Amino acid sequence: MSKRVSVLGHGRSDSPSGVELFFSAKPKPRMTIAKILKKKALFSLPDGVINDLDRMWLELRMQKKMIDKSGIVALAIQHLFDDYKKNKENSIIFKSR
Repeated sequence: MSKRVSVLGHGRSDSPSGVELFFSAKPKPRMTIAKILKKKALFSLPDGVINDLDRMWLELRMQKKMIDKSGIVALAIQHLFDDYKKNKENSIIFKSR
């Protein structure tokens, strides 16, 4: 029967192992793509728009569509950008007040 390997560090590599591996490694922060690509912005919106946004969000939640209010606003703004790029002077945003 052969002897067991020494745990005192003889013949060890530079990388931690065993208990050292578990306790010495700092946990990497979990970042999702959504967190990386989002920036916080503050805008003032009319009460009616806020109420419509809340109503839409609640209706979507009741239909099990998991989207947050920021996602709804981002999607709406993206559609305005796409419409403007395509239609310029005939776009919804160009024709607004």
